[in-house]
Amino acid sequence: MRAFRENGRGVRKALKGWRRTCEQYLRPHIALPSQLRLNFTCDVGDVETGTKAVQPLLSGTPQTLLAGCSIRLCRKPDPELSALAETTVNLLIRGGRALKMSANGAQVSFRFMDLPTELRLCILEFTNLVLPSDEVEWNAVHGYYHKLRMTDRHERRFPTINKSMYHSRDMPYAEAEKISCWRKEPRLIGCFCKVHHAAYSSIQLCQCWSPPTPIVLVSRSMQDDGLSIFFRQNRFVIVPDGGKTWKVVDKNPARLPVSVFSRQIPEDCQHYLRSLELVFPVFGKQTPFQYCPPQSAACHDWNQTLDWAKENLNLQNLIINAYFAPSHQLMMGQTDFSRNFRQEGMSAAQYQIIKNSHISTLAPLKKLRGLDKFFVYLGDFARWLREGNDPKSAAEFEHEIEQSVMGGEYDAVAAGKKFQRAGFWCQLNLGIRRYNF
Repeated sequence: MRAFRENGRGVRKALKGWRRTCEQYLRPHIALPSQLRLNFTCDVGDVETGTKAVQPLLSGTPQTLLAGCSIRLCRKPDPELSALAETTVNLLIRGGRALKMSANGAQVSFRFMDLPTELRLCILEFTNLVLPSDEVEWNAVHGYYHKLRMTDRHERRFPTINKSMYHSRDMPYAEAEKISCWRKEPRLIGCFCKVHHAAYSSIQLCQCWSPPTPIVLVSRSMQDDGLSIFFRQNRFVIVPDGGKTWKVVDKNPARLPVSVFSRQIPEDCQHYLRSLELVFPVFGKQTPFQYCPPQSAACHDWNQTLDWAKENLNLQNLIINAYFAPSHQLMMGQTDFSRNFRQEGMSAAQYQIIKNSHISTLAPLKKLRGLDKFFVYLGDFARWLREGNDPKSAAEFEHEIEQSVMGGEYDAVAAGKKFQRAGFWCQLNLGIRRYNF
């Protein structure tokens, strides 16, 4: 339905009829205290029309107080209409007692910045600065964002997390609720999610995540507190350019995505980082080539970045997971090499090139000796060999690289490697909705 606008055809007549309905049928028949729960949806195109739509609910003496109320004023998010919906709901539920006023009639704000620093940081941990499942994805094209997944026709109307992930062990139910509040209502009375619509509800409490940008724009002090929570409490997943982890690359980049990411983080925030997940692409579109060789510009820049960053990182509290996209991606290509790979597998020479790529890409991380934990996941390339499996299994090769970075005594399995969770990037071939911030 087209949104109402004040000068739209029939809008004045519709609003007049709605006002008459409230005056003659709604308010006179509500006993106090009221047991009525009102769900009101009226998608409008501007604040003026929205104000006229909610005004009949607020007028009258005594003012109508409801047991519960949900109001939606626009299908798409709109800050002004959302604020109008929230104010109206609060007045209909609590009346004038909802707002604390000063002597001159101005609304009194809570003096949050006067609280002790420790208490402020504790409170901020319960805001949108901490994402569902504590995961932030980053790539050089889109910057920071949070992924949501959609599938069937019904869910395309409600851009929420996919069912399989919704019930997955990787995302507890309590976390999934932060993305799909409308699921909690047993009877679908309408969606009043404040993230996806200009809406507010005292019945269907929305805890859905939205970008925390407003928090860090309040003041410089609030920004400093917010960034410390954002970088300390979330896990950052660094993926190839454009977020296309399934794309097979056929040339070396000028800079590795993780190197670009490290340079973009404010220098005074780097020591807050606690968890990084580095995702490297499948390489070898026509034939395998050595990705990030020691003499390449990307490897030189990678080494320089680590030399610069290690002075700021809190290594003893930092966990790094390094993933190379799974080898079966090579089976999906339509190039001559991919067709040959599907039919015959990979030669020992080709496999050795890929192994050398793994080593040369991760070797610079030796500069970060002293990390809390370091885990490597290379995929089982050995099973595609024509001449038989590599004498070293994938697990042994991973262990070898982990020890080359962490030291000969390091045992990734004992450090909890099998309990690490890969990011949502590994859910391949998905329809993805991003929330950039």
